[in-house]
Amino acid sequence: MIITDVFARSFRHTTRRHSDSAGHAHPGPEHEVVQGILTIRTEDGHEGHSFAPPEVMRPHVLDKYVKKVLIGQDHRDRERLWQDLAHWQRGSAAQLTDRTLAVVDCALWDLAGRVLNQPVYKLIGGYRDKVLAYGSTMCGDEIEGGLATADDYGRFAEALVARGYKGIKLHTWMPPVSWAPDVKMDLKACAAVREAVGPDISLMIDAFHWYSRTDALALGRGLEKLGFDWIEEPMDEQSMSSYQWMADQLDIPVLGPESAAGKHWQRAEWVKAGACDILRTGVNDVGGITPALKTMHMAEAFGMNCEVHGNTAMNLQVVAATKNCRWYERGLLPPVPRVRRRAGLPEIAVRPDGRRGLRARARPARSRRGHRLRPHREQPRGMRLRGKDVTRTQGGDMRHLLASAAVAVMMAGTAPAIAETPEDQLIVAFNMNNVLTMDPAAITGGEAVQILNNIYDSLISLDPEDKTLVPRLAESWEIADDNRSVTFTLRPDAVFASGNPVTAEDVKFSFKRNLDLNLAQSSGLKSRGFTAEAADELFVVEDEHTFTLNIPQEDDPKLILMYLSQAGVGSILDSELVKENAGDDMGQSWLTNNSAGSSAFTLNQWRANEFVILSRNEQYWEDVPDMARVLMRHLPESQTQRLGLEQGDIDVGFTLAAPDLKALEENEDISVTTVPSAGFYYLAVSMEDERYADPKVREALRHLIDYEGINGAIMPYFGVQRQRPVNSSAFAALEDPGYSLDVEKAKALLAEAGYPDGFETTIRVISTQQFLDSATAIQGTLAQAGIDAEIITGDGGQIYGAMRDRNFEILVGRGGGGQQPHPDSNLRALIYNPDNSKDAGLTNYQGWRTSYQDEELNELIESALVERDEAEQVAMYEEIQRMIDDKVTSIQPFSERVVTAAYQDDVSGVVIDPWVSRFEDVTKDR
Repeated sequence: MIITDVFARSFRHTTRRHSDSAGHAHPGPEHEVVQGILTIRTEDGHEGHSFAPPEVMRPHVLDKYVKKVLIGQDHRDRERLWQDLAHWQRGSAAQLTDRTLAVVDCALWDLAGRVLNQPVYKLIGGYRDKVLAYGSTMCGDEIEGGLATADDYGRFAEALVARGYKGIKLHTWMPPVSWAPDVKMDLKACAAVREAVGPDISLMIDAFHWYSRTDALALGRGLEKLGFDWIEEPMDEQSMSSYQWMADQLDIPVLGPESAAGKHWQRAEWVKAGACDILRTGVNDVGGITPALKTMHMAEAFGMNCEVHGNTAMNLQVVAATKNCRWYERGLLPPVPRVRRRAGLPEIAVRPDGRRGLRARARPARSRRGHRLRPHREQPRGMRLRGKDVTRTQGGDMRHLLASAAVAVMMAGTAPAIAETPEDQLIVAFNMNNVLTMDPAAITGGEAVQILNNIYDSLISLDPEDKTLVPRLAESWEIADDNRSVTFTLRPDAVFASGNPVTAEDVKFSFKRNLDLNLAQSSGLKSRGFTAEAADELFVVEDEHTFTLNIPQEDDPKLILMYLSQAGVGSILDSELVKENAGDDMGQSWLTNNSAGSSAFTLNQWRANEFVILSRNEQYWEDVPDMARVLMRHLPESQTQRLGLEQGDIDVGFTLAAPDLKALEENEDISVTTVPSAGFYYLAVSMEDERYADPKVREALRHLIDYEGINGAIMPYFGVQRQRPVNSSAFAALEDPGYSLDVEKAKALLAEAGYPDGFETTIRVISTQQFLDSATAIQGTLAQAGIDAEIITGDGGQIYGAMRDRNFEILVGRGGGGQQPHPDSNLRALIYNPDNSKDAGLTNYQGWRTSYQDEELNELIESALVERDEAEQVAMYEEIQRMIDDKVTSIQPFSERVVTAAYQDDVSGVVIDPWVSRFEDVTKDR
């Protein structure tokens, strides 16, 4: 019974289920989707299977975590194997997800059923062999013949009752439906359904998941009048206290949590807090059948029902094995049912299969009680699917996991959207791993800048084409003769989204707040000598529309203006609105999820590593943008972005991998554009580690990077080879020194440093493809010199957070300034470090993050900045670059960043470079 292999395969099948740009299900034309199957094989040839989207079963996750835990173990030790995998999650940098745990756990249970020739529900409880099923509708839409009106819901509900359903759950309208969400419309749909089906049919609702407390309460009270059985997830489930509050206010049962992380342990906290009346679990939600059962039994111990989320055979096994779940969720059902209207129509029963494994088959069964589903009882004979081969497994095939072909689609989660996005909505796909907040004072990275450029204005901005300074909130500015001050004249017509006028007081407040909070964006001002203590003297309000910036030290005013053109350090906030929500942290908590800007859009919603929704600012002081809404989706998988573009449910893809960009270039409906950007891809080492404090070791690493190989195979569309820390487009930039992969030279340097046999180390890297591929390539060349490097992946907070904490060894990352067309922008970001103490907290300096400090370089960087003789300044910057070669600093660039985006051919006005990207001029020719 020892596990000998774990592997995943994929296949394609057709479906009529589509997903809109926010992932909500709707009916549509038949198309192909990709599905994956995980197989666990034992030494005696038995196999267990489970289905999931391919991205749930990524090869490096299976190799690094799943196989390490499972192979060589007894497959019957399911509890221990599940616990081991759950413990591995903590150190997996979010790679080993609950969904991955679920697919592994289900395959183990399926294996047990096949070995014992028993259905899984009999192994885990065997309470009943059929259960009532309610019809779970697709979401509201704006499709003719769909669910566009309250009456549409009423007609659909009537049809479902005619088919035999005794319970119906509504999924109402959600973004990107242009007018959604709307509590009043939700209640109209609920009222229409109640009127259509009468008082004896059980009704439930799963509404918009991010209503405010006020709206959720209004919805709940309206449902009470309509006699609904429960209200489900009308607010963000990350806030358990909101549900505790709502459960106290309402008589209608509150069901939850569905999407809250924390498996069965978090659900215990909800029970303890009284945050729900009916508990919620689901095999995919909590990490498998094993924890789902624990949740069910815990609820029973407290006298509570626990409803299981979603269909699929895995959930059916849990429902059939327990007594305290009333319903099986059947859906999501499209609003085009085949209705047979005749007396005595039998309800559909769900029955777990009397044979082995995880089987279920949806078909009508004679019953007196309600719409039920019957699990599959037939012995399957094998399966062929288009695409990659899926071979016949011992004792049958994989269909036992699915109730029907439709269920397979529901599990896949990769279905493209309906053919076109709305004319007035822009759907953008990018990677949000490094987006940690919406507070301009705390952001880091180009992705956050790309968002905030559309929410906040600066005094001036950089022209996207030639990077010259152009007016924004300031209609003009004047630099004093002594270069020690700049006076700005503000536009008199500029207003914030709140309607408050933009004044010089707002400018002062914004700059001073940056310094007072001392977060990431304060470093830009602090590096120019600005301090919180001197803010009143440095930031001067001359009158309502005149603001003077006094420069505290000899500097280049043009560079300061370039800094202030960027979102974050240069963002101007609505001071009155922020003060109203200041709390005890100057509004930092509030601004994490809210906005107070004057630009073309406002922040509607943000969910970390999920999405950002921007709404058009109707108060915008320039021409109001054509786009009413911008949905920026976190889609880190390049293939998902490509598929979305090809199917038309994404307008712009910002973070596609090279193979997908190359393929999209062949698509006449897609435009692919590459433009220069700022910064570098680099290898960084921590000087806190004594090995990397040795310049010989750092020089060895310099010669263990395959610059040509990485840039030729991995970086097309993302970067071009560059080895110096000054962007090639900047004045005074020298040609590359010509470093190359030289393993023998690196070995000799390591031997001189006392490491003839190499050493063990770690490489931290975010999981985005070009980063991970570059790190993997470097891992391979390090190994040639005896350096055994383990790769640690994670999101931006985990990887760059470790760097900001100075808690890393090697890191493959991206950064290095360059947002300002000036050599100082690069050198100050990558090399400069005026205070190397840990308490300094100069996190915007890569030099500080890597604990690298060189006083000679610091002084020369400062001197070059203020040198007024142009030729002498160029000579100084050239000398700095040569010194960096000799000193072997802590960061070695290997590629200079370019950015490439793909977008629908009928979309125009897209600015690709994230540092200057705005959506205000985007139009669609539809």
